[in-house]
Amino acid sequence: MKTTILTISLIICTFISLAQNFKGGPIIGFTATQIDGDSYSGYNKAGLIIGGFVNKKFSEIWSSQLEIKYIQKGSKKISKNNDPSYYKLKLDYFDIPVIMQYHYKNKITFETGMTVSYLAKAQEDNDGYGLIAADPPFNKFEISALAGANYNITDKLILNLRISYSMHQIRNHTLKSTMWLRYGQFNNVISFSIYYFL
Repeated sequence: MKTTILTISLIICTFISLAQNFKGGPIIGFTATQIDGDSYSGYNKAGLIIGGFVNKKFSEIWSSQLEIKYIQKGSKKISKNNDPSYYKLKLDYFDIPVIMQYHYKNKITFETGMTVSYLAKAQEDNDGYGLIAADPPFNKFEISALAGANYNITDKLILNLRISYSMHQIRNHTLKSTMWLRYGQFNNVISFSIYYFL
């Protein structure tokens, strides 16, 4: 974990220093996630977000944003009295979202875009005895669509709510289940983040 945080910190510093003509800063937040197609429901898996962003405003109402961040996704089954079985899936990604933003009012911004993700680690726990490497393995790369909204707490501090969804399967599903007539498993993510302009 310390190595991951150090790597992310170096990426953020490099990312911001290369974007001298842009505004930017750090990101921190958390996720609530599920995997569509794994036969479990609910945004039960919480995760961490940490990274950096640069933002360029083109007009009074339009801007673009590029981010690099470490984000945790996955799935978790909530055990119940009539079904005490256990399941947890932990997916660690490096995400690069490319975003267009529409500034609706002084404090409100809507956004949409796409994210390219690289899977750094995938671990599963099927019985409560600890995480092991996911089997079958997940695809190393993911492309997802996103939509969200920002609220300007101050000129420098931004609160972000975002949803994202895989545009292709992240793994074949052994139970051969489908989601919206599509075969496989898909990341379904809700995120809450704080953006700080330096």
